[in-house]
Amino acid sequence: MHERQETAPVPDITTANTEYGVVNGLLALLGYLVQLLKSIVYGVPEKDVRQKEDVDEDKSSEETVLLGHMCRGVIAVHERRRKRSTALVLSSSRNGERPSALEHAAAAYVFLASETHPRLLGFVTCISPKQTLTNQVHSCLSSGPPIILEHAPLGTVHALLSTTSTYPSLAHTSIPANRSTLALPLSWLLQTSSALRFLHDQKVTHGAISPSSLYLRSDMSIAVADFTKSTINGHNNGIPTRKPQEFAFPVDALRYDYFDGELSANSQALGLAIDAFDFATLAYKLLVRKQPDWELPTGNGTWALEELHEALDEAAPELGDEIVVGYVVRDAWCLVYEEGKTLQEDVVHALLRHGFQVRGDEVLGVREAVRGFAESYTPSWRFEK
Repeated sequence: MHERQETAPVPDITTANTEYGVVNGLLALLGYLVQLLKSIVYGVPEKDVRQKEDVDEDKSSEETVLLGHMCRGVIAVHERRRKRSTALVLSSSRNGERPSALEHAAAAYVFLASETHPRLLGFVTCISPKQTLTNQVHSCLSSGPPIILEHAPLGTVHALLSTTSTYPSLAHTSIPANRSTLALPLSWLLQTSSALRFLHDQKVTHGAISPSSLYLRSDMSIAVADFTKSTINGHNNGIPTRKPQEFAFPVDALRYDYFDGELSANSQALGLAIDAFDFATLAYKLLVRKQPDWELPTGNGTWALEELHEALDEAAPELGDEIVVGYVVRDAWCLVYEEGKTLQEDVVHALLRHGFQVRGDEVLGVREAVRGFAESYTPSWRFEK
């Protein structure tokens, strides 16, 4: 038995078309109003105009200014300026050459890949913005174009030490009055220890921490760069060396197997030890404003790291509380720290013990108090030879 189906009413064609046109007109008007509102609130430019500007910028001529050389003159540091951006460019200092140090630095960036940290100088690109980060750096390794990094507008810490006789006295309620001239370098040390903790967590050791590898942003905070001597997951760029009479990690004291490329565990342990030692030397240079002058043990190429630790413990001087992190510096020289995590924790503990306030990797009050000095400081670019 079938139910009776009612016949659907036939709509009036003229009325339906009219209503449809009105609805469409209202929707179009609403869309236009939304776009207009967006352009007012967010300042969104016309799509075609922006695309044309980007094309023009890509084709614009760039001004390159040589700022200096790093890695003992092998790598040239340039400044690249464009309409809306400025960057640092690392390239070979000799035309047609691809120094292994530059290739190794690029390899460090590709190993870190998408991992980043606010205390590392940002990696912008290596060849083409259309490529993935991994492909960019692989292109660098194969064809040797420069590495392009975030711009550091205030130069290097080494340059500041070379041109400024004293640190600014920073006045702020969060900064102990009797430590006002040490607040800025102490903040750099805290930020450096934070960068080392991150790198060590990623199985990367830096290998060249110094005032020349610390770059200054516009607020006088630091960003670490220069991975030319890094150890990447146990693999380094050749055997570390030390010049005669140079105050640096005594690599010549260790036995040969620490430099065997096949023994990545030894290479990683050595990289961590070098980072700790270099951090202590950096702290001494920043806080005492001179080179360490105590005599390093030799070992004659026969020691293990444990034996070097004992020899350094006998040779390293005791440092008092006048530099706030004195015991951290000595422990780092003596290779007590086997990772960046405990190093950073002890730096924080020392700061808190002397009345500073810390949030994350910032010493509270420094950013605000140093603003006037940062605005008046004339940046300089110098690297240690």
